[in-house]
Amino acid sequence: MLEQNRAELEKLGVLWWKERYKSKTNGKDFKIAVVDKGCPRERQKDYVEFPIDYTDEVAHGANVSECVALVVHEVFPEAKIVLLPHNSSGIQYILDNDIKIVNSSVGNGGSCPFFEPLKDKALVFGASGNGFNEDGVYYPGAYPWNIAVGAFENAMNKPASYSNGGPELDICSYTNLAVETDSGSVFEFNGTSAASPDAAATMAIAHFTCLELGIDLTPKQMQQYVIDNAEDVYKPGYDTKTGWGLFKLPQRLPKKLQFKIGCTDYISNGDVKVMDTTPVIKNNRLLLPSRVIAKELGCSVTYDKDLIYEVEITSL
Repeated sequence: MLEQNRAELEKLGVLWWKERYKSKTNGKDFKIAVVDKGCPRERQKDYVEFPIDYTDEVAHGANVSECVALVVHEVFPEAKIVLLPHNSSGIQYILDNDIKIVNSSVGNGGSCPFFEPLKDKALVFGASGNGFNEDGVYYPGAYPWNIAVGAFENAMNKPASYSNGGPELDICSYTNLAVETDSGSVFEFNGTSAASPDAAATMAIAHFTCLELGIDLTPKQMQQYVIDNAEDVYKPGYDTKTGWGLFKLPQRLPKKLQFKIGCTDYISNGDVKVMDTTPVIKNNRLLLPSRVIAKELGCSVTYDKDLIYEVEITSL
């Protein structure tokens, strides 16, 4: 990790997640798609795949891919970034290979019809654009089934003045990220082109964690997860400069619980545990132990038989 990015990674919850979740695979079978311009040969990293051969002397695609890597590799160091052309062939590759997280830091003010087949198939994070436009979020992020990402400047603690806003904006994420080249030099990559892969990679950490736990989120569920975990950084509630706020990983890991009727053993994220009761079926209804479930989900449980046997479950 570059020390220049520590503050951003800390605030995004990435370092908290890294400390508490240890991947069993290091993400070696996981992929994120970056639909962008190409990459000069000298900037092609081992963790970037080029299934469709194309290069570009403009290093935009390389910079975006490295923004993805500097976030997701904190938790899943062997995850791959698939760099694809910004056209229908790139989209078809995503569909053929069932890639669920996509970043597009290249967009425009009109529609991007070749992205439309990804609806309900993948979640696309799109840069809102750098046009100083208060009502002009770029596509493909502007599609309602995608996530449009604006830029937020950590050092200034405010949305970037150039970052396009409007009612289509969903969230914001950090810009001015430090990127390291093969020669070892470090430079700041900024704009919404940096903010969007930052957010995509943050969601990828949650998505990959869920997959390892046997939880396969749909694109719609991932979209809601992003919105639910956006934190106000500008104005309370929704606003057209930062959307629902800065998307960050929550300080709680995904949880998968498995119960068996009549059995005191249950499984929590793959670990076998024992409870003092069993799930039962009574009057054609499945009854599960609420105290066990609540505690596994981080809630506190109180029981007061003097208040007509009142049970109170609290989540903080």
